[in-house]
Amino acid sequence: PLASTAIYMLCKLMNSHKNCRQLVETFAKPMVLALIKSPLVQGSLVEPLQAFFSKLSASLTAKKVADLLSTIEELGLEQKAKQNVRKAAAKCIASVCQASKGKGTNSVDYANKSIDLISKGKVADQGVVLSLLCLAEIGRLTDLSGCNGIESVILDCFQASSEDVRGIASYALGSVCSQNLDHFLPMIFSHMESHSKLKYLLLLSLKEVLIASQAMGEQSNLKEEHFTSLQKVLFHSCETEEEAIRIICAECQGHMALINPALMIPSLAEHLESDNPSWREVCVSAFRDAANSSQLSTEGKGVFQPFLESFLHKISDPDLKVQKAAILLLNVLLHNHLDSTRPLLPATFPMLYKCTEFSKESLREVQLGPFKQIVDDYLVVRRTAYECMHTAVNKCFDIIQPEADHFVDLVISGATDHYDTSKTSHLTLSDHYSMKMTCFGILSRLGEVHPKGCMAKASLILPPLYKTLIQKLKSDAVKQELERLEEVQNACMRCVKNLSTIVGMQETEMFGKLMISFNKNEELLKKYKA
Repeated sequence: PLASTAIYMLCKLMNSHKNCRQLVETFAKPMVLALIKSPLVQGSLVEPLQAFFSKLSASLTAKKVADLLSTIEELGLEQKAKQNVRKAAAKCIASVCQASKGKGTNSVDYANKSIDLISKGKVADQGVVLSLLCLAEIGRLTDLSGCNGIESVILDCFQASSEDVRGIASYALGSVCSQNLDHFLPMIFSHMESHSKLKYLLLLSLKEVLIASQAMGEQSNLKEEHFTSLQKVLFHSCETEEEAIRIICAECQGHMALINPALMIPSLAEHLESDNPSWREVCVSAFRDAANSSQLSTEGKGVFQPFLESFLHKISDPDLKVQKAAILLLNVLLHNHLDSTRPLLPATFPMLYKCTEFSKESLREVQLGPFKQIVDDYLVVRRTAYECMHTAVNKCFDIIQPEADHFVDLVISGATDHYDTSKTSHLTLSDHYSMKMTCFGILSRLGEVHPKGCMAKASLILPPLYKTLIQKLKSDAVKQELERLEEVQNACMRCVKNLSTIVGMQETEMFGKLMISFNKNEELLKKYKA
């Protein structure tokens, strides 16, 4: 903050006292240039830097502007420079170009120079990355559709061997597109159809288009027909088993909902009734992303309110992916929009509770080489549901209160091993451990807000906790597995200690049996007394 304030003061000085500009150029400019390489550049320092170089370059001669650009380029081209430094350098270059019109280095000229550097293929990866970033940042400010070969040059970088180059190319295409949607969007859509392997990167470009348009506010070029064509492409793209693709499709529609809630929210609600489960999942996830954004406007909240019930009802959807998305939405609403959601919770919580129920029908056995493993298809939904219940018990226990005893039973079920977890895959076991740790956290909280109920059910609560504490892994378990189990057992012991503080708990028969077991196990007794 101090650096930002100092830079803005320099900008004001240059604006109000023109005779100070030479002093600023001589003494302050080297120090400001050094800040481009600072770790602070990841935060709020970029905008002050842009303002400084914009103000400074407006008063410089053409030669001094060229020298300034050359100096900033050198900082961005350093081999060990981090990506945020290159991006900051590119933003400063864009600001200099924008401010120094008519001095031999305007934005379009610099963009053409960057295109030429990339197309010749004579620069190292860091040079390609910086050039792409310059195209991106200039393209956010200036329409570059007239630059010959810009589309092909950026798209060729999608095939680069460097992951950094591919990622920045995606960012550049989206940024450049934002200033002329009618020119660039059809090209992106066409490329998605003909190059399916590049779909993920192209979707990231569409996301950047929307982020840039959102930042432009009322100056955004997005029209209703663009929303329609974008939504059509996003729904078509989400029809895949690749979760990463579906996540990006949802994020894009979430940004669209923030830009134009009056148009997008009713549309998402309408598509909730689609027969395609991927569409339904994306609709719920998009609604969640928008609801979770700090950029949701007051107008947007007013549009959201009437549709909350429709989206929450998808907790009972027959498809597991949609169920999970709806539970995650409920979790977001409990955190950020509790007052708006509260009237719907008495009808919503029973649907949530049903998602925690264990059924043997969700188990299947798969053959992996000579080994057989148990897969629990419903485990991810159960884990997500318990995480939401953890939020609920902290945020609105008053609504849970009437069925608190049933709530405790559900949490006990989550802390219990319903099958031999040693026969599950590493991924399944990790989810199972996460779910149990969440349940231990819920039980600890219930000990505070519902102590009598917990004490009454001590005979049901304590046995699965003790079973977790004495659990052992196979002799061939790797270090990571041992550390993960220790983490779970430590969480379990914290839960036992928290429950022991309930008045009367230590006098119960089951807690007495637990202490007898601890006294026979020196390691457990030591952990309990720690």
